[in-house]
Amino acid sequence: SELAGFYRRTGKNDKMQETIAKLANSSGTPLFDGAATLVRTGRQLPAAIKMLNRYIAQGGTPDAPVYQAYYQLGLAYQKLGDKQAAKEHFQQATQIANYLPAEKALSDSDSQ
Repeated sequence: SELAGFYRRTGKNDKMQETIAKLANSSGTPLFDGAATLVRTGRQLPAAIKMLNRYIAQGGTPDAPVYQAYYQLGLAYQKLGDKQAAKEHFQQATQIANYLPAEKALSDSDSQ
């Protein structure tokens, strides 16, 4: 959400997390945006993973296709230190679309 993004940019992480917690039961783009913000900041990654899995189960939206959710899942698992799960999610993203960030992350994980 724009409000969560504002709180993130101004360093008000507690307010950001409160706003995203309200989005956890939403659907569509707000659900994706909230989860992506958590992944970007490295906060509440297990909650972000649940949100992204719910988003994928809902089928995604044109604004945030499912392959972007798989990429965000890869980033979340990467931050949690689970390289195998990260790689699997990056692969899923690249199987759906030629998504350069996921392809780069996959190539980086192969070289480690």
